[in-house]
Amino acid sequence: MKKVSVFLISLFLMTNMIFASHKAEINKIIEDYYRGDPVDCGEIMNLQAAITSSEIEDYILIHTALSLVMTSVTENSRIKLMLDNFEKEMQKTMTSSKDEEIVHLYSDYLYTKFYWSKSNSQIIESLQRLYVKNAFFYHSKKALLDMAVWYINAADSTTTNWNYFVLQQEPFIDKAGLTDVELFNICISYCIFYLKVYDTKKAEFYLNRAKEIFPNSVMTAIVEDNWGKGKIGY
Repeated sequence: MKKVSVFLISLFLMTNMIFASHKAEINKIIEDYYRGDPVDCGEIMNLQAAITSSEIEDYILIHTALSLVMTSVTENSRIKLMLDNFEKEMQKTMTSSKDEEIVHLYSDYLYTKFYWSKSNSQIIESLQRLYVKNAFFYHSKKALLDMAVWYINAADSTTTNWNYFVLQQEPFIDKAGLTDVELFNICISYCIFYLKVYDTKKAEFYLNRAKEIFPNSVMTAIVEDNWGKGKIGY
């Protein structure tokens, strides 16, 4: 009986080691990228090869890391193909998923494509479906902020109703329990929103807040540089 117990405990520990989550490791890579620290593309590719779609949160996160890598390479058809295949896999999952966190993580992945994609219309359409779904089902502060981000992408000084919705969700920024990366992206989005409605004081406030989170991020540098050139966003 004792030998059986030892065997079962050993089997349990081995199973946990095999299926251990890579979430902390991947999140560190993503945060390193936002900080402007060097990121090892080879390490990300190795992790991607080791993670299966059954590990859904890790699977989405590692492809988010791959998408971020695309912002710093001039051409990488292999990564682009991997991301295309990943999105095809995820279409069915997102249609049937009722898990708020899974939908939110995939929305975050799609958001990173704004940094490098040449065509944003498909991203905006996909994000709309996901954001509406999360906002409708969960009514959480994070889901409503996600929806505000979608409106920001389509908003300008004339879209009164959309702008009102964006402003209504603004108080949730400090109440939604966002991670540093999520808060950073929200600040960049609200910076862009206020530039669109010609409130440069609030735009500067959110840009500076983003800089406080990740002072050396290439994202803030791009937004600031474009602002100086009279262009809004990326």
